[in-house]
Amino acid sequence: MMGFLRALLAQWVREPLIHFLLLGAGLFWLLGDQDEDLSHIEITANDIAVMQAQWLNRWRRLPTEQELQGLIEQAVSDEVYYREGLRLGLDQDDAVVRNRLIQKMRFMVNEAADKPSETDLQDWLQTHAERYAMPDRVTFEQMYLGRQVAEEMLADGALLDEDHDWQALAQPLSLAQTHEGATFDEIARLFGRAFAHTLFSLTPGRWHAPIESGYGAHAVWVRSSISGEKPTLNDPVVRQRVENDWLAYQSQRQQVSALEQALRRYTVVIERD
Repeated sequence: MMGFLRALLAQWVREPLIHFLLLGAGLFWLLGDQDEDLSHIEITANDIAVMQAQWLNRWRRLPTEQELQGLIEQAVSDEVYYREGLRLGLDQDDAVVRNRLIQKMRFMVNEAADKPSETDLQDWLQTHAERYAMPDRVTFEQMYLGRQVAEEMLADGALLDEDHDWQALAQPLSLAQTHEGATFDEIARLFGRAFAHTLFSLTPGRWHAPIESGYGAHAVWVRSSISGEKPTLNDPVVRQRVENDWLAYQSQRQQVSALEQALRRYTVVIERD
């Protein structure tokens, strides 16, 4: 280890930056600001085990003794540079360092939040049941009739029935003819909200026409409709959504509480023109 320190010292002596760091450290020493804790560097067995694990994860093998020694020397070098940088106040007025510390503090606050119990999740679900309710769904087929056919039908007061020749009346449209288990929002995105509202009011098992959309008129056959199921924590998708929302809410509360407590230690002055 002494040989390593001599080599490291010889390398540092040739670097101008080290002269600056040593000068700053000397000033701190003369001013009596020497911190005993900062002067002690210890590489523990656990630190070395972490180095070996990281090396194994990256290279798929353990480091050789020489490679491990290099890792240890690098860790010592990094720690010395880090602490000397702190002594000289190089972390001050640095936006990158500042933002990183803010992020770490927010992360620590979030980590302090408790994990939800089954009762917590159930209470949250009951309070916000509408947020997780399974939407109604409908399976239907549509034939696009176009605007002219619809106008003629409406002018004659006629309605299409099951015996109509749908293929003869149908016109090309770049939308699927059959839609399986579609929700209101999915239908509204394709055909418009008026079409979706009408569709969910139709009686299954027969043709209905003309049903207006943003494209024109359609003939629609509703094959089946399913009412939305009540959400429960037995559904893994619902459970995950409930837990995510609960954690997000608790994290926000935790951050507000932590900030309020921290603010008591500060005097905030805001100057305005």
